[in-house]
Amino acid sequence: MKVSDLFSAEIEPDLNKWVRKFTTLSDLFSAMPQLYAKLESQNIQGIVEDGAVIVGPVHIGMGSIVHGHAIIRGPAIVGNNTVVDSHVEIRAGAFIGSKCMIGHSCSIIKSMIMSNVNISAGAVIRNSVIGCGSVIGPGAVLG
Repeated sequence: MKVSDLFSAEIEPDLNKWVRKFTTLSDLFSAMPQLYAKLESQNIQGIVEDGAVIVGPVHIGMGSIVHGHAIIRGPAIVGNNTVVDSHVEIRAGAFIGSKCMIGHSCSIIKSMIMSNVNISAGAVIRNSVIGCGSVIGPGAVLG
């Protein structure tokens, strides 16, 4: 599988250009810390509800919503127009693209989630790259 098979032109132009530099998934995965190199503090452009916890350098994109009791530990990036449901845990090293839905009680650990992904309740995703438009079923365990 080529890295370009994982995404479409719908992702942000800068991210599209960066991802296209890689030919293998292992190269992309090992380069993920580059995404956070300039993220030194919190940059919250969306809505973070009462009861949600944001720790460390975290970017929350415009139009995104982090529901109460969700926890995001940086460095982490959540793209535009993404919904992070209640009781979700996003750990350091996670990238979540735009227009994603992260369901209730999911855990995302050191993974790259491309745009337009729907992750159902209770899924655990660790050390993975999830392509654009993917649907992850409830309770799935990846990585």
